[in-house]
Amino acid sequence: MRRIGKTTVILLVTASLLTACGNPINKMKANTVYINKEGKVESLSVEDFDKEYYSEDELKQFIDKEVTAQQKERGEGSISLKDFEVKEEKASLKLLYSNTDDYVAFTDTTLEQGDYTKSLLDNKKEFMDLKWIEADTKKEVKEFPEEMEGMKYVVIEDPDGIQLLLDGTVMYYSSQVEFIDKNLIQVPANQKSVILYQEK
Repeated sequence: MRRIGKTTVILLVTASLLTACGNPINKMKANTVYINKEGKVESLSVEDFDKEYYSEDELKQFIDKEVTAQQKERGEGSISLKDFEVKEEKASLKLLYSNTDDYVAFTDTTLEQGDYTKSLLDNKKEFMDLKWIEADTKKEVKEFPEEMEGMKYVVIEDPDGIQLLLDGTVMYYSSQVEFIDKNLIQVPANQKSVILYQEK
Protein backbone atom coordinates (compact mmCIF):
# COMPACT_ATOMS: atom_id res chain seq x y z
CA MET A 1 0.00 0.00 0.00
CA ARG A 2 1.28 3.47 -0.77
CA ARG A 3 2.39 5.63 2.06
CA ILE A 4 0.25 8.51 3.29
CA GLY A 5 2.89 11.21 2.85
CA LYS A 6 3.64 14.27 4.90
CA THR A 7 4.12 16.61 1.97
CA THR A 8 0.37 17.23 1.80
CA VAL A 9 -2.02 17.35 4.66
CA ILE A 10 -4.50 15.45 2.53
CA LEU A 11 -1.83 12.70 2.49
CA LEU A 12 -1.34 12.83 6.24
CA VAL A 13 1.10 10.31 7.72
CA THR A 14 -0.01 7.79 10.22
CA ALA A 15 -0.10 9.12 13.73
CA SER A 16 -1.49 8.93 17.19
CA LEU A 17 -2.55 11.07 20.13
CA LEU A 18 -3.59 8.44 22.60
CA THR A 19 -6.01 9.12 25.41
CA ALA A 20 -5.37 5.96 27.38
CA CYS A 21 -4.28 6.79 30.92
CA GLY A 22 -0.57 6.26 31.56
CA ASN A 23 0.40 5.75 27.95
CA PRO A 24 3.82 7.41 27.44
CA ILE A 25 3.00 8.60 23.93
CA ASN A 26 0.50 11.01 25.47
CA LYS A 27 3.42 13.21 26.47
CA MET A 28 4.87 13.46 22.97
CA LYS A 29 4.58 16.73 21.03
CA ALA A 30 6.22 15.67 17.75
CA ASN A 31 5.72 12.84 15.24
CA THR A 32 6.42 9.63 17.14
CA VAL A 33 6.24 5.89 16.68
CA TYR A 34 5.90 3.83 19.85
CA ILE A 35 6.59 0.09 20.19
CA ASN A 36 5.03 -1.25 23.36
CA LYS A 37 6.11 -4.36 25.24
CA GLU A 38 3.39 -6.43 23.57
CA GLY A 39 4.91 -5.63 20.18
CA LYS A 40 2.04 -3.44 19.07
CA VAL A 41 2.85 -0.16 17.34
CA GLU A 42 1.21 3.20 17.99
CA SER A 43 1.99 6.29 15.98
CA LEU A 44 1.57 10.00 16.50
CA SER A 45 1.61 12.73 13.90
CA VAL A 46 0.43 16.30 14.19
CA GLU A 47 0.31 18.30 10.96
CA ASP A 48 -0.48 21.90 10.11
CA PHE A 49 -4.06 22.36 8.92
CA ASP A 50 -4.06 26.10 8.34
CA LYS A 51 -5.20 26.62 4.74
CA GLU A 52 -8.74 27.71 3.89
CA TYR A 53 -9.01 25.12 1.14
CA TYR A 54 -8.25 22.21 3.49
CA SER A 55 -11.33 20.11 4.17
CA GLU A 56 -11.60 18.18 7.42
CA ASP A 57 -14.35 15.98 5.99
CA GLU A 58 -12.35 15.10 2.89
CA LEU A 59 -9.28 14.28 4.94
CA LYS A 60 -11.29 12.05 7.28
CA GLN A 61 -12.85 10.25 4.30
CA PHE A 62 -9.41 9.69 2.80
CA ILE A 63 -8.05 8.26 6.06
CA ASP A 64 -11.07 5.97 6.47
CA LYS A 65 -10.58 4.70 2.93
CA GLU A 66 -6.90 3.91 3.47
CA VAL A 67 -7.51 2.18 6.80
CA THR A 68 -10.33 0.09 5.35
CA ALA A 69 -8.14 -0.93 2.41
CA GLN A 70 -5.41 -2.20 4.76
CA GLN A 71 -7.96 -4.05 6.89
CA LYS A 72 -9.25 -5.84 3.81
CA GLU A 73 -5.73 -6.69 2.68
CA ARG A 74 -4.15 -7.71 6.01
CA GLY A 75 -7.07 -8.35 8.36
CA GLU A 76 -9.35 -6.17 10.42
CA GLY A 77 -7.06 -6.29 13.43
CA SER A 78 -4.00 -5.12 11.51
CA ILE A 79 -4.87 -1.44 11.95
CA SER A 80 -7.47 0.60 13.77
CA LEU A 81 -8.36 4.26 13.72
CA LYS A 82 -8.55 5.49 17.28
CA ASP A 83 -9.03 9.22 16.86
CA PHE A 84 -8.96 12.03 14.35
CA GLU A 85 -9.14 15.68 15.33
CA VAL A 86 -8.63 19.11 13.82
CA LYS A 87 -8.02 21.77 16.44
CA GLU A 88 -6.22 25.12 16.49
CA GLU A 89 -5.05 24.70 12.89
CA LYS A 90 -3.53 21.31 13.61
CA ALA A 91 -4.71 17.92 12.42
CA SER A 92 -3.96 14.85 14.51
CA LEU A 93 -4.67 11.21 13.80
CA LYS A 94 -4.49 8.20 16.09
CA LEU A 95 -3.75 4.75 14.64
CA LEU A 96 -2.88 1.45 16.27
CA TYR A 97 -1.16 -1.45 14.47
CA SER A 98 -1.02 -5.07 15.58
CA ASN A 99 2.73 -5.30 14.89
CA THR A 100 5.67 -3.72 13.08
CA ASP A 101 4.87 -5.50 9.81
CA ASP A 102 1.44 -3.90 9.65
CA TYR A 103 2.95 -0.49 10.39
CA VAL A 104 5.48 -0.95 7.58
CA ALA A 105 2.78 -2.10 5.14
CA PHE A 106 0.71 1.02 5.79
CA THR A 107 3.47 3.62 5.94
CA ASP A 108 5.99 2.19 3.45
CA THR A 109 8.81 2.84 5.91
CA THR A 110 11.29 0.61 7.75
CA LEU A 111 10.56 -0.64 11.27
CA GLU A 112 11.83 -3.94 12.62
CA GLN A 113 12.14 -5.19 16.18
CA GLY A 114 13.50 -8.38 17.67
CA ASP A 115 15.77 -9.99 20.25
CA TYR A 116 19.39 -8.85 20.08
CA THR A 117 22.00 -11.58 19.71
CA LYS A 118 25.50 -11.40 18.33
CA SER A 119 24.50 -13.83 15.59
CA LEU A 120 22.49 -10.95 14.10
CA LEU A 121 25.76 -9.31 13.19
CA ASP A 122 26.44 -12.03 10.62
CA ASN A 123 23.01 -11.72 9.00
CA LYS A 124 22.07 -8.05 9.10
CA LYS A 125 24.05 -5.59 7.06
CA GLU A 126 22.40 -2.76 9.04
CA PHE A 127 24.62 -3.71 11.98
CA MET A 128 27.91 -3.66 10.07
CA ASP A 129 30.16 -0.61 10.02
CA LEU A 130 28.08 1.14 12.65
CA LYS A 131 29.50 3.46 15.22
CA TRP A 132 27.83 2.35 18.44
CA ILE A 133 27.24 4.92 21.18
CA GLU A 134 26.66 3.81 24.75
CA ALA A 135 23.67 5.68 26.17
CA ASP A 136 25.04 6.04 29.69
CA THR A 137 28.39 7.53 28.74
CA LYS A 138 27.53 9.01 25.32
CA LYS A 139 30.86 7.59 24.15
CA GLU A 140 31.63 5.38 21.19
CA VAL A 141 31.94 1.65 21.85
CA LYS A 142 34.74 0.01 19.87
CA GLU A 143 33.30 -3.51 20.01
CA PHE A 144 29.82 -4.85 19.41
CA PRO A 145 27.66 -4.65 22.54
CA GLU A 146 27.43 -7.83 24.61
CA GLU A 147 24.23 -9.83 24.66
CA MET A 148 21.99 -9.23 27.66
CA GLU A 149 18.78 -10.95 28.68
CA GLY A 150 15.83 -8.89 27.56
CA MET A 151 17.83 -6.76 25.13
CA LYS A 152 15.93 -5.86 21.95
CA TYR A 153 16.98 -4.21 18.72
CA VAL A 154 15.08 -1.83 16.45
CA VAL A 155 15.98 -1.01 12.86
CA ILE A 156 14.14 2.09 11.69
CA GLU A 157 14.13 4.47 8.74
CA ASP A 158 11.67 7.25 7.92
CA PRO A 159 11.84 9.71 4.99
CA ASP A 160 10.93 12.65 7.21
CA GLY A 161 12.60 11.66 10.45
CA ILE A 162 10.61 10.57 13.50
CA GLN A 163 10.85 10.04 17.23
CA LEU A 164 11.10 6.44 18.43
CA LEU A 165 9.54 5.73 21.83
CA LEU A 166 10.27 2.41 23.54
CA ASP A 167 8.97 0.36 26.47
CA GLY A 168 12.38 0.09 28.08
CA THR A 169 15.75 1.78 28.48
CA VAL A 170 18.01 2.64 25.54
CA MET A 171 21.42 0.99 26.00
CA TYR A 172 23.20 1.62 22.68
CA TYR A 173 22.39 3.42 19.46
CA SER A 174 23.96 4.10 16.09
CA SER A 175 25.77 7.41 16.00
CA GLN A 176 23.49 9.22 13.54
CA VAL A 177 20.51 9.31 15.90
CA GLU A 178 19.91 11.84 18.68
CA PHE A 179 19.48 10.58 22.22
CA ILE A 180 16.65 12.50 23.90
CA ASP A 181 15.75 10.46 26.96
CA LYS A 182 16.23 6.97 28.36
CA ASN A 183 13.35 5.65 26.24
CA LEU A 184 13.23 8.22 23.44
CA ILE A 185 15.36 8.64 20.32
CA GLN A 186 15.16 11.11 17.42
CA VAL A 187 15.77 9.29 14.13
CA PRO A 188 17.06 11.46 11.24
CA ALA A 189 15.38 11.53 7.85
CA ASN A 190 16.38 8.89 5.30
CA GLN A 191 19.02 7.24 7.47
CA LYS A 192 18.62 3.65 8.56
CA SER A 193 19.27 3.61 12.27
CA VAL A 194 19.68 0.90 14.90
CA ILE A 195 18.82 1.09 18.59
CA LEU A 196 19.45 -1.51 21.30
CA TYR A 197 17.33 -1.29 24.43
CA GLN A 198 16.58 -3.23 27.58
CA GLU A 199 12.90 -4.10 27.64
CA LYS A 200 10.91 -3.43 30.81
